[in-house]
Order: sequence, then C-alpha cells, then structure tokens
Amino acid sequence: MKELWNSINKFYFYNSVLVLCIFLSVVLMFFVQFKVENLQEKITQSEEEIAFYQDEIQLLEVEWVYLTRPERLRILASRYLQDNGYALVSQIKDSNQMEKFYLANYQKYEESKEELENNEVERISF
Repeated sequence: MKELWNSINKFYFYNSVLVLCIFLSVVLMFFVQFKVENLQEKITQSEEEIAFYQDEIQLLEVEWVYLTRPERLRILASRYLQDNGYALVSQIKDSNQMEKFYLANYQKYEESKEELENNEVERISF
C-alpha cells in the first residue's frame, strides 16, 4: 500500500480530489438553486390565490350587504310572504328600530338581573 501511495504523485491526487469537490459543489449549488426557484414559484402562486380569494370575499361581502338591506327585504317580504305564516312585513325593522329594541331589552335584562341579585342577597342573609 505504501508503495502504491508513493508511486502515485501526491500533487495529482490532491488536484483530482479538489476538482471532484468543486464539481460536487457546483452540482449541489444547481440543485439548491432549482429547488429555491421552485419554492419561489409556489409562494408566488399561493400569494396569487390568496389575493384572488380576498377579492372574492370582498365581493361576497358587498353582495351580502346589498342583499340584506332592510328596504329590499321589506319589499321582498311584502311581495312573497303575504299571509303564509312564516313572517310578516311588519316584522322587518330598520336599523334604528333594532337599536331601540335591543337597548330596551338590554335595560330590562339589566334591571331583572339586579332584582335577582338583590333577592338572592335577601334570601342568603338571616
């Protein structure tokens, strides 16, 4: 073995190892570069899909606001819900009426809650 090592010129051996390492690093670099480009394309595609779905969501929200306007619902209810027992036109309220309704109910709820708390305190105390 020692004779073989001595017979091979050390300079050529080290040069061949160096060339092999450079070749492997170049191949590895190209592999990594193609992998990175592929991932960047996937990221770009995902960002485009996200933007598309965000546009769709905004469009659907605008359509939902348009379709659920109280004035439009009142017209549709008067046209299609006449005496069928499901809903009456008078049951559809404006937003101002809804605020008054919920505020009144909330105040009643708070008052009844306070009364219940007072009754519980009176029952607990001996």
